[in-house]
Amino acid sequence: MAAKKTSKKVRSKNKKKTLKKIVSKKKSKKVVKKAKKSTKKVASKKVVSSSKKPKKATSAQSKSPSAQSTVNAQHPLLGGSAPSVVLSNQRGESLDVAEISQAAPKVVLYFYPKDDTPGCTAEACAFRDSFQRLQGAGIKVYGVSPDDPSSHQKFISKYNLNFDLLSDTDHKLCEAMKVWKEKNFMGRTYMGVERSTFLFSDGTIKQAWQPVKVEGHVDEVLSTAEKF
Repeated sequence: MAAKKTSKKVRSKNKKKTLKKIVSKKKSKKVVKKAKKSTKKVASKKVVSSSKKPKKATSAQSKSPSAQSTVNAQHPLLGGSAPSVVLSNQRGESLDVAEISQAAPKVVLYFYPKDDTPGCTAEACAFRDSFQRLQGAGIKVYGVSPDDPSSHQKFISKYNLNFDLLSDTDHKLCEAMKVWKEKNFMGRTYMGVERSTFLFSDGTIKQAWQPVKVEGHVDEVLSTAEKF
């Protein structure tokens, strides 16, 4: 009877040991699975982060410098003189464009769409801020737009502009200088001024920029004026 009892105890002990082994094996399998999952997640995160990096690099590379104004070497007015069109400045004084284009060694006549709009303001202020450089190069500047003299006066007063603005309300000069163009904005088609600049030397048109990009344009004008 004692032998039977001891054998039962041994069997129960063995069963417990085997159960412990099975449980420990299951736990170890779970630990391994969790470890595998965590490593997969880390690996996938690394792949995603590495895939994002080149995207940032390409977007940075895609940034190009600001475009320059278009030099129109085939402009039909090159080599010619300004038309005799009389316009009023901001003070209501009448000025003949043919005469003012010959009144200084070099004259810049720049055309813009409208007073006190973002692009036109930036362009006017760029000419204002470069006044001494332009004067040193013997250049006199005139701006032209379809706005009336009172609008020009407000524009000049607001931004302390140091040159005359001419009113081409019936766009005669704009048409004569080939800057009155069909334009499109927000699906609407209309006629208006294409931003353009003409450089006169001794009364002759030496250079035409059409259309004009405002940023850096005054530097373009000054560097070109040195050639004449």
